[in-house]
Amino acid sequence: MRKPLRLLVALAVLIALCGGAAMLFQQQIGMWVFKRGVERVVGRDHLAGLPDGLHVALCGTLPARRCSLSMPAKAARATSL
Repeated sequence: MRKPLRLLVALAVLIALCGGAAMLFQQQIGMWVFKRGVERVVGRDHLAGLPDGLHVALCGTLPARRCSLSMPAKAARATSL
């Protein structure tokens, strides 16, 4: 009976320590995640798979739920050829 209780307490302490560490290093973790995302997106060549010819790119047309940084009040549409 005492072993499951010790295991439960140890698990609760571990969860509390991980949560505290996440709160303490929130800014560093956020910057790491942001930099990693930027490196993935910037390093991607979106035009490599397109055939030769004229192409139209529509900017700012994603719905707000798919883009976490969009601001519908300030969003504007743009077209690039």
